[in-house]
Amino acid sequence: MAVVKGNSQGSQANGAGGNGNGRSTWPSRGKGYSVPGSGVTFPPLRNRLKALVVDDMSACYRYERAILQSFGVETDVAETGEEAVEIFANGAYYDLVLIEKYLTIYAMTGVEATRRIRGMGFQGKMLAVTAFTSQSDRFEFFDAGIDAYLIKPITHEMIWPYLLQIDNQIA
Repeated sequence: MAVVKGNSQGSQANGAGGNGNGRSTWPSRGKGYSVPGSGVTFPPLRNRLKALVVDDMSACYRYERAILQSFGVETDVAETGEEAVEIFANGAYYDLVLIEKYLTIYAMTGVEATRRIRGMGFQGKMLAVTAFTSQSDRFEFFDAGIDAYLIKPITHEMIWPYLLQIDNQIA
């Protein structure tokens, strides 16, 4: 079984709770989130979103998880492509997946994990979050089924449009 490092809210990869699909409406959370020192304020999301970060570098997944959690997104981590695929094979529900292309010390790349997760029927947003910028890297990831290609380090401003899009698609 894959090791999933959940957030401090006690997340569960199987989406337990809420209305059965891991989704519930957040209670009032105030005025939203302000990025310190930037003057940028984001309104609160209407729905409780779930995300999976797939990265083998702890500094990267901790940073990406912190950004998502600052928006109130329940966030889990898989350190390998194999773990990510296993999580979905076990029926987990996520609205968003952030995935690194090169999971350096493991056999399955982020591209192959993306292909397999999409092959299982996952229709949610999948964002490549990587430092690799070549056209061939981008094409390979898009061919596997990624929705967008973000260059590290990501920022609140980079991730917000995707969270807002997902939030607005939920009835």
